[in-house]
Amino acid sequence: MALLVAQILHGLVGLVRSPVSATLPQIGSRLFLTWGILWSFPETHSHILVTSLVISWSITEIIRYSFFGMKEAFGFAPSWLLWLRYSTFMVLYPTGISSEVGLIYIALPYMKASEKYCLRMPNKWNFSFDFFYASILSLAVYVPAGIKIGSDKNTALQDRLTCSPTCLPNGRRHWQRLRLHNGDAQELS
Repeated sequence: MALLVAQILHGLVGLVRSPVSATLPQIGSRLFLTWGILWSFPETHSHILVTSLVISWSITEIIRYSFFGMKEAFGFAPSWLLWLRYSTFMVLYPTGISSEVGLIYIALPYMKASEKYCLRMPNKWNFSFDFFYASILSLAVYVPAGIKIGSDKNTALQDRLTCSPTCLPNGRRHWQRLRLHNGDAQELS
């Protein structure tokens, strides 16, 4: 998971077309969950939400990287993979975000009891930080941001994914037009 930071750097230097504004929150939330919650509070490991989180993240990434791998290797992705790439989020996104929010909530009592990652005053920086309250703040932002992102993805599909499959003389399926809001798909021919 920590290597996902490279995706942010790739967006910054222009190696990929995905905007950093879309990549940063996704990678940030995954790193927060992986290191700030799951790694830091082992008490959360046995909860069923860890299973749904790992399944959601795994299926999403398997489809995503298969799509991009096919495009790189063969110059196109099959229509069924294209459909999976841009449709499975309707199930996997709510499952993943619900698991993330649930795990943060489950970890709150352990955060409060352990005071892990807390910086109390007085100290030489004259600064205080409480991971417990920062996590509550993240929950307050998480839900509306998650609804907004999910809504944006759905709108992008409805408004921008205007594909029309046609049969070419050789019988191969062809997507005439593919434009997506987040820019990580290109016109396929």
